Parts: sequence; C-alpha cells; structure tokens
Amino acid sequence: MPRDRASEIEIDEVVERFRASTVPLDTEPAAPPTSAIASPIASPITGPITGPITSSAPVSAAPPTTELARPIATLVEPGVYVYGTSGFESIDALSGVRHDYPAETTITVIVEGCGVLLRWDALQERSEEFRLCLTPAGIELQTQSLQYHEFFDQETPETVVCDVPVLLVPVVNEPPEPVAQICTIEDRPWLPVWEVLEPDVRDVDGESVDVRHVRMTIDDNDHNFEHYVADWLLAPSGLPIELSVLKQSRSSSVVGDVVYDEVVELALVSVDPLR
Repeated sequence: MPRDRASEIEIDEVVERFRASTVPLDTEPAAPPTSAIASPIASPITGPITGPITSSAPVSAAPPTTELARPIATLVEPGVYVYGTSGFESIDALSGVRHDYPAETTITVIVEGCGVLLRWDALQERSEEFRLCLTPAGIELQTQSLQYHEFFDQETPETVVCDVPVLLVPVVNEPPEPVAQICTIEDRPWLPVWEVLEPDVRDVDGESVDVRHVRMTIDDNDHNFEHYVADWLLAPSGLPIELSVLKQSRSSSVVGDVVYDEVVELALVSVDPLR
C-alpha cells in the first residue's frame, strides 16, 4: 500500500520563509528583468516562496489625470496573514484518504510583477497561489494561478491559465457584470464564472472591515465532472477576510477514476500581518 501523509506547516516557518524572501528596506532594489516587464505574470512557484520583495510598503495605483478622480485603491500589504481554519481534502482512490486542515493556516503576500502574489499554505501537501494587480477600475485577479496537491507522495502542481483577468474589487459601488472565464488546468478545460455581489462588513479582532462578496462557481456535469463554489469576502485592498469553498470533482488516473472532495472555511485572525 503506498504511503500517504499530511504534514502541518508551522507559522514560524512560514514567517521565516517570508523574511528570507524580503529585500531589506535600506537595499536598493534591482531593476526587473526585461521578461518581467514584458509579462507581469511570473512562473508559478512550486516550492518555497523565493521571489524578491522590492518594497514592504503597500502598492498604490497612480492617481488618475482626469478631473473627476476615482477612489485610489491600495493593494494588500506584504506579510504573513493568519486564518482560523476548518476543512479537509480527500480522494477515494486506493481505499480513500483524507487530509484534515489544521486550526490555523496562512496566506503569504509578496510583491511580484504588476502587484502581489498570495499563497495559501494549508499543509506541506496542499497550497494555492494567485495574483492581484491594480487597474484604474480596481483590483483584478490575474490570469495565471497554481493549485498544489500531494497524495501518496505524488506531487501534483496544476497550473491554471485563463483568457481574461477578473475585476474582484471595483473602485465604484456598482458591481460589474459576471465574467465567464475560459481556462485550462494543465490540459483540461476549467470554466469558472465570477460574480461580484453585495458589499458587507466583517469584524476582525474587534476592528470593523468593509468587504466585497465575490463568488466563483463551476458546474461541469460531464463524466469528469466538477462542482465548485467559492465565496470570497475581500477587503478594499484585496485581502481575503473570509473564504469558503465546496468542491467535488472526478478525474481519470492510472488507478481509474478518482473523486476529489474539498471543504474549506477561512476567517482572518488579524488585519496586521506577521513579518
């Protein structure tokens, strides 16, 4: 029987990794390579976060030059954010196995390309990465992300590439129209629909935070089905305040069809990151 494991990541370890990736404030940042200027989306990170941090200050949009100035968005500050967590992932292959998530997990934010990269670390065997950037309309989710799973010592980094970015946090109150992306996850179609819903307010450690409710759904009913609902509550900076996920999918493998389930609930512990 192949061996499976689910290993927690200590928060101190994540903070040390963030510090090791950070350029000291009195260090002159290196000029970005030409390729980075041509394409703001860098290659996905499948190991420890090692991308350079060019500044620990929040990234702000340049003020518009028109007379009717819009509100100026500010991206989430770099650092390690801690979340109260519940949930699990499981597969039914080889008699089935389940990975329960620890009571606290982290999202690490580093400066990268046109904005910031956010990495959720649930376990050594489970992580996700996505990128946010500023535009005149607000904060956008970029077109490339990464989903990482490991079962029975089989590493599975899955790169997601989509056709268009998604405006998650508009600078105006009126929500944009839903966006149906056309994506691939490795060589498979992946078709999420994004909706920006009503604004709301959440309490985080005694502090009231305005949030924007964003929902992503996938409803694929073919043989290799996927049913996915993710609700994000995002601060004006794009920082996830709460996140809930319900997912079930079936895929083909060398051992036959495999059904994957995931349930996740995240709630931010403090708006002040660890550094």
